[in-house]
Amino acid sequence: MHCNGSIRECNEANEMLMESEISRRFLEQKRYISPGALKRDQPVCRGGAGGEAYSKSGGCLPEPSNPYNRGCSKYYRCRSDS
Repeated sequence: MHCNGSIRECNEANEMLMESEISRRFLEQKRYISPGALKRDQPVCRGGAGGEAYSKSGGCLPEPSNPYNRGCSKYYRCRSDS
């Protein structure tokens, strides 16, 4: 293919081919919805009761891996001297 125009003019046809190739690849992919997503009236994650999506008892978020706890200084007069 020989072109005497500018780079933009010469590559315009190829650009359209690339877009259609990408679109074809997207359409070729098989995508499925999981059976869990099709269940009605249930949270997607193993959420808590009462519509809470996130809870400490098996929700979407994992437990903190290294929670920071330095206790309470006597300066703050905590109830338990921890």
